[in-house]
Amino acid sequence: MKVDRRTEPRHLREMAQNLDFLVTISLANGDILQGGLGGYPGPDRSTNPTEWRGCPRQDDMKSYPSSLPSVAARRACVLLFPAIALAFLYLRTFLLPWTPLAPRDDQVLFFQHANRILQGQVPFRDFFVIVMPGTDLLYAAAFKLLGVHLWLAQTFVIVLGFSIACLVLWISFKVLSGPSILLPGILFLVLDFNHALDATHHWYSTLLVMGAAAMLLDRTSVGRIMTAGALCGIATIFTQTGGALSLIAIAVYLFWIVRDKKAEISLITQLASLVLPFIVIVGSFLAYYSYQAGVSTLFYALWYFAYKFILTAPYYRFGAYFLQVPQHQTPGDLVRMIPFVFIYALVPFAYPFCLLRLFRQKNNMDPGLWRGLLLLSFVGIALFAAVMTGPTYHRLSMVAPPAIILCVWFFSGTTIVDRVARGLLWAIAIALVLYFPVRRQLQWKAYLDLPTGRAAFIDPKRYELVKWFAGHTYAGENFFTEPQISFALALNNPTRLDCVTPDEFTRPEQVDSLIRALDAHSTPLIFLYPELYTLPQHGDNLGPFRQYVYTNYHLVKTSPAGQVWERTQEVAPSFLTRSGGQ
Repeated sequence: MKVDRRTEPRHLREMAQNLDFLVTISLANGDILQGGLGGYPGPDRSTNPTEWRGCPRQDDMKSYPSSLPSVAARRACVLLFPAIALAFLYLRTFLLPWTPLAPRDDQVLFFQHANRILQGQVPFRDFFVIVMPGTDLLYAAAFKLLGVHLWLAQTFVIVLGFSIACLVLWISFKVLSGPSILLPGILFLVLDFNHALDATHHWYSTLLVMGAAAMLLDRTSVGRIMTAGALCGIATIFTQTGGALSLIAIAVYLFWIVRDKKAEISLITQLASLVLPFIVIVGSFLAYYSYQAGVSTLFYALWYFAYKFILTAPYYRFGAYFLQVPQHQTPGDLVRMIPFVFIYALVPFAYPFCLLRLFRQKNNMDPGLWRGLLLLSFVGIALFAAVMTGPTYHRLSMVAPPAIILCVWFFSGTTIVDRVARGLLWAIAIALVLYFPVRRQLQWKAYLDLPTGRAAFIDPKRYELVKWFAGHTYAGENFFTEPQISFALALNNPTRLDCVTPDEFTRPEQVDSLIRALDAHSTPLIFLYPELYTLPQHGDNLGPFRQYVYTNYHLVKTSPAGQVWERTQEVAPSFLTRSGGQ
């Protein structure tokens, strides 16, 4: 006889539902990922074992058992997603069968720094940097081991994107259920990483900080907290603001959960376990470079310069929020606007909305799941704060992964709005994961054999410029101010600066040092961006540099990207004397 549980006493109905759920957990106990069963994180072993944390409340009971994926389905996810991610990333960074695209954007600065380190130069002392040189050292080690190749540069992009995507998938297993587990990872690939294929320091710090958060999703043992602190320390070596602010965010999280529950580990012990490895790692790094470059040099580059001058550059102001709006002149450009709108709508607005829902529904959620989502929110806010002073599209993309996971969780309910939002996200994700690789392989392309290997180009103007330089330079020749060309053609920058800017970001003493280096090495070619030869602006310190170029060089090529100036054979011998030099 079928029992109608609606007529049973309430305590009997609760007992029956609890038993049903425990049976389901027992059947799925051999799952490949322990603890993250379809959105329910399992028993909280860090709490008092007498507390029945492993069983959700009656209000939550409805959503868990019905959405628990089978072991086979979860294994399929783990095998299918990495294959999709690798294929997508390869087809976006290489042209079939195996030609890498010529690297662009900020990553080439760190590739050039790696070359300088291999030549025996020391960051801060021999060339100017304003971020911790973890990225430089990583690339220097790789180039030392495998050589300087264009394919290796794009391999960094693939490995970086794949690592973050898999970490997003792992965290999604902890806080989401059903097919939605795959959605954040795919959204990350097509709406986030795809439009910031730039292996720069922000991506590495985001990877490490998210790894630190993932260590604490299940429980907060001393070993896990120390690992999280160490990962934040390593993240600080890549991006000092991102790693340090994330450490503070995790400390706030630990303080918060101690207030909410009786902890087996005291707050003092937890904070000490978090901070100690961070201090050891960061302190050792700073001590080494203080010895190599001097305390004053290190202080100037990492603190004083950032505080005093970095905000004078256009891309380091809060007004940079919409500086990188994609062109939208044709209907086809609308596809490029989708990721832009997604990122700007998501970061940072996902965090206050998710926090508001978390605190409203705290009493109706499993405590372990609630704490995990709270940790992701805190870490995401810290990553956003690290780029808040210059929130360009690329920088926001590089700190968006926590917001993407929270976005999918926010729309994981059963209302019409939630279902429509999930359906729209799935439609966009599936369409773009197919569209972007195909478009990349079918668009216009050209190839060049360069000193660092064969390279593919998808921009005709960039191709013509690099082709011209390839015919007018040789590997190892001195050249200034275009790092992308310098890296591809293995050219040498004889100065301490990567480039110059027509504002207070480039200091007068740096301009004097630049002129001396160019003159001492008789640098044959100089490339000027358009903003360098337009009318001077407020705070422009490049007057002596322009005078030096116009006096000692002559214009040999003009392109939409800028001007190429070649050194005149007979240089005015008294220029440095007239400009205040020796």
